Amino acid sequence: MIAFFLTHYFYGQGDKYTIAENNVHSTYDCLFKLDDEISKKPSDDQLYHKRSLIYLSLNEYEKALNDINMAINLNSNSDDYYYAKSMIYYFKGYYQNALENITIACNLEKNEKNLYFMSLVYAKMGDYRNAVHTINELLYINPRCDYCYLQKAIWVNKLNMYYEEILNYQYYLAITHDEINRSIISKRIKTLRKDEYFKKLYKAVRSEIKEKGYPWDQ
Repeated sequence: MIAFFLTHYFYGQGDKYTIAENNVHSTYDCLFKLDDEISKKPSDDQLYHKRSLIYLSLNEYEKALNDINMAINLNSNSDDYYYAKSMIYYFKGYYQNALENITIACNLEKNEKNLYFMSLVYAKMGDYRNAVHTINELLYINPRCDYCYLQKAIWVNKLNMYYEEILNYQYYLAITHDEINRSIISKRIKTLRKDEYFKKLYKAVRSEIKEKGYPWDQ
């Protein structure tokens, strides 16, 4: 799970310290290089940030916190630093602390990365209404965020909002390129349609989409 977030975080940034998933030697090589650079540039906040993510990938949470706090002390205006601090608390299981820090990140920069992680923190705390509210903010920014519709469908199900669940499954199926998830969701809908109540909901959803179209077309 940590590797997923770190890989997603660094994707496309071309960073020479990118975490090498499933490559322990490469990860420690990055750590040693950062140790050396920090010794030469002890006031470089970006180096502490990068090293904190290395420590996070190694599950060394206290060292990760120490480094990200140092980065924040040097530069308190980076949403990336508060995002990283939120991740560390999230994987430590301190969800309230994670929420506080991702809230700061969103106040600094309300972007897709920060909003999605905030929605995950809310969901982890069992606050599905705020999780859905937050992911709606994300979808307003990027209505073509396929994984957001899937995540939203799962959360509205927990709120017994079955019409919204089916609606968001349909949005997801219309836009995703993930054939594995497409197959799973298609089977889920097929199972639901065996029940008369859900069959009526499905028809109503299809009628709404036919009338109003998809969110990204509006």
